[in-house]
Amino acid sequence: DPHDFLAFLDRKEAWAHAWDLVPTAVETLLALRRLAEAEALAARHASGIEGRDAPGAVAEHHLCRGLLLRAADPDAAMAAFDLAAARWTAIGRPYPAALATERAARTRTDLDDVSARLTAPITAFEHLGATSDAARCHRTLRELGKATSNPRGRAGYGDRLSPREEQIRDLLTTGATNKDIAAALFLSTRTVENHVARVLTKLRTTRADLTDPPG
Repeated sequence: DPHDFLAFLDRKEAWAHAWDLVPTAVETLLALRRLAEAEALAARHASGIEGRDAPGAVAEHHLCRGLLLRAADPDAAMAAFDLAAARWTAIGRPYPAALATERAARTRTDLDDVSARLTAPITAFEHLGATSDAARCHRTLRELGKATSNPRGRAGYGDRLSPREEQIRDLLTTGATNKDIAAALFLSTRTVENHVARVLTKLRTTRADLTDPPG
């Protein structure tokens, strides 16, 4: 139960190791209109990481601030999301950085530069092989009447592996599980599952054949 784990974090003072749980919980509470609980959780997290050398947790703190400010002060929320992106970029985590930059752009879709603000996450997602995330950004631009052309087209890299898919392939050959790959590349297990399916389809092989060396 997520609530049990949050209580565990309190007891063990392990907020720096929450691993994406706190922003997800904050966003869920906001969706349920439980603002006070969301604010209290974010405050506990902020207090728990104060003075600690935990740049990832600091990035998540800024993400939580952005989520909390989004409705009341969208400009401040954008700034918080941008800070989260900068923190993640600094520690070599491009995927959550791109997600935070996307959140910043989505916070103020009324701004004239929304197309430019979404260009960076689109580029990052395509480089990482996160095609569903890139497609979501393109869809947003189409809905806003600001559609941009995708130089690779709907098929992305076609039959070639994207840079991210090459990483997935290399890890598969070592026998890594989806959970192992997710941890190594800072991705969700669901995202890894999608990548693995595309890799196997493009290579016209199976996971077992990739893992087993030729005899």
